[in-house]
Amino acid sequence: MSQPKSINTRVTDENSIIRSSIPLQVLCNIHRPIIFLWFVAEILIFVWKGLIGWPSDWTIYGFEIFALCLTLTLEYIRLELIIYANLTEQLFHILCGFLLTLISIISLLYWTIWQWLVLKLEFVIGCSQLGFCLCELILVITAFMSFCLYCLMTLFTVIKMNTFKEFFTTSMQNSLFRRRLAVRVCFDILLESEVIPSPRTTDDITTSLVTRQSSRSTVSMLLVTRVISGTNLPELHKRALLDILTRNNQQNSQVTWDMFSTAMLSLDADHPKRSVEHHEYSGIWALVQLIGASKYLTWFGNAMGLINFIILVVCIYIK
Repeated sequence: MSQPKSINTRVTDENSIIRSSIPLQVLCNIHRPIIFLWFVAEILIFVWKGLIGWPSDWTIYGFEIFALCLTLTLEYIRLELIIYANLTEQLFHILCGFLLTLISIISLLYWTIWQWLVLKLEFVIGCSQLGFCLCELILVITAFMSFCLYCLMTLFTVIKMNTFKEFFTTSMQNSLFRRRLAVRVCFDILLESEVIPSPRTTDDITTSLVTRQSSRSTVSMLLVTRVISGTNLPELHKRALLDILTRNNQQNSQVTWDMFSTAMLSLDADHPKRSVEHHEYSGIWALVQLIGASKYLTWFGNAMGLINFIILVVCIYIK
């Protein structure tokens, strides 16, 4: 029987980034028992107020006891939500925790300042709870910014990539359209032109172009050859165009639109890259390269630079 593979839970993915806030986690776990002690202290204070007969209106007295229970429930829900959001790195939950923290601060301000009868003891323990809530609010904001940073970076990256993709696609479409339009214009000009011998010589090499209205659909191979040879294109491109035209036009001396466009657009084709020769160095040179690329040599250089800097400072101070 095959034994089950043991899984090391302490090994984490190198690409994973833990963005949870440890101070927020510790503070929320400490605050949970403290908020319960605050609730017990407030209940005992309310009982003492009732025993000595301070409440002038028992309706308000009962309402505040009920509101105190709601405050305790709100605090426990808020702390559990913040702990869960911090562990799971959820933006929505951490935002809800931020809003609940604001509500908790307002409720604690009521118990510290605005209730119908505030004792000095209530003011002191209320200020302590406000201090906890304010610290948690600051840590929640930092945690939200930490979580939101990567989300916004991803969002901005997607937006930039989509914008660049649209711009690149539009530019390529416009570029291809202009190229094909230029090729078509060149072919139309060649249709309206023909090669005639020069009046000064009967040599076939010296020719000139005469523009005429024509309804032909093909161009003379001689005309295309002379025009390509007279352009300022690199010799490599000239030879490539002439080779393609000659290869596709072996039987007759006329060039059709399909042949011409195929030859012109062949310049856009990707040419195979030459393979780079890998040089193998001898053992001594390989050892020199290994030493030169070593991090210890870099550390040694940094240490020497630091020592030189210290010596210069000491020399300047002595002078």
